[in-house]
Amino acid sequence: MTLGKSSALKTWLKRIGMALGILFIVAQFFQPDRRSPESNAADHFYTVESPPAQLQEKMNGACMDCHSNDANYPWYSYITPLSFWIQDHINHGRKELNFSNWGQYSAKRQEHKLKEWVEEVEEDKMPLESYRIIHGEARLTEQEISEMLEWVKTRREEILVRMAEQAAPEPP
Repeated sequence: MTLGKSSALKTWLKRIGMALGILFIVAQFFQPDRRSPESNAADHFYTVESPPAQLQEKMNGACMDCHSNDANYPWYSYITPLSFWIQDHINHGRKELNFSNWGQYSAKRQEHKLKEWVEEVEEDKMPLESYRIIHGEARLTEQEISEMLEWVKTRREEILVRMAEQAAPEPP
């Protein structure tokens, strides 16, 4: 009698496994929308701020996939349900900070985003740990982080000075 129950259990497990396999295959036909929003090259962070080439290289590896309209989708980002999870991260990243639209931000917003950038990197929140695990180019050395943050802080101070100058009343 136990032999029959074991055989029936194996049959059900095989059916469940096949159903899950078919469901997984069918799910691959449903993919998130990966179209990048339109953007103007003149508004891109690199165009507006002219960061050093080294910083651009580091940003390309650590920031731009989620914080610009120039995401590079690796092969695994086409596997459902992982594809939806990754696209959700990209959409959220673009919503928080989109370097492709940097020139459209007000000076106040730019200054605030630079301040947040420093905080997020100093607190080891950015780039996301899950991103760094898979993307070796996103793992920055202490020296690279220090150089990046020094440039960002300097740029932030320049924006603050410009804002103060614009807010100051003109002498009679």
